[in-house]
Amino acid sequence: MSDKTLASLTAATPATGGLIYGTQSGADRKFTLSGQGAALVEAATAAEQRTALGLGAISTEAGKSAFIAGGANANVLASTGYEVTGAEDASMVSLAGTLNTTSAVNVFDLQLIHSNLGSGSSLFRVRSGSSGTTDIFNISYIAGAYGIITYAGMDIANHSINLGYFQSGINLAQSWYLGWSSTGPSYDAPDLFLCRSSSATLQLGKNHATAATNQCIQAHDVTTGTGASLTIAGGKGSVAGGEVILGTSATDGAAVARLTVKASGVINVAGIPTSATGLSAGDLYSNGGVLTVV
Repeated sequence: MSDKTLASLTAATPATGGLIYGTQSGADRKFTLSGQGAALVEAATAAEQRTALGLGAISTEAGKSAFIAGGANANVLASTGYEVTGAEDASMVSLAGTLNTTSAVNVFDLQLIHSNLGSGSSLFRVRSGSSGTTDIFNISYIAGAYGIITYAGMDIANHSINLGYFQSGINLAQSWYLGWSSTGPSYDAPDLFLCRSSSATLQLGKNHATAATNQCIQAHDVTTGTGASLTIAGGKGSVAGGEVILGTSATDGAAVARLTVKASGVINVAGIPTSATGLSAGDLYSNGGVLTVV
């Protein structure tokens, strides 16, 4: 051993924290070992080395799955450095997999024990916008009920529905229907449809290529007593009330008004026949100005 090596060994005292090592070129070198480095070198097992490095339980998980044990009053997952610029398209969270099973699978399964939760808390919330504060999707807890809120104005809470960004109400596209079935929720066989036929026209029933299904509007039944009455009325106005008009449809075009009940109470029947020719029993016609039943 050369004098230089002996001198280096002599200088590497516990007080200086020095460490001597040899290189492949034969040169002897020394570096100062910190307390953290010494703890890592002296760790006897892989577990002790992970402890020395400050690694958590996720460092022991295999690539197939990962388990993160969260602590009380602390984030389980937190990231604030995500940024996509220029023409980049990196996802903040990207998950891919394959479903090929006959079992019921929860792809995203969040289970929270809820014994006490302040009103306004969110179970799942997505925000965006220039300042990152505009709600896009929010499953919240409000006054004892869960709700869903989006920036487009959808609010489902306390058994009420409010859809529409500029106006409150339920706004559906032209091709959408509201449907009901006799057996509860059914995606395949509803028997009652409510939809928009054209501008300001409410339609009962779904259009069909060949078969017509007769529709009915009725007031509710009463188990013991008199059934509820049904009133059809025109709207109120500052000049006069609106009329009630019954019409018929042809093969195309708008409906033709046949009977009009005016706001004054006057009833007008348009196109009434003036003779009984070709009419059936029970039909009405004008017999010289006198309303007559065949």
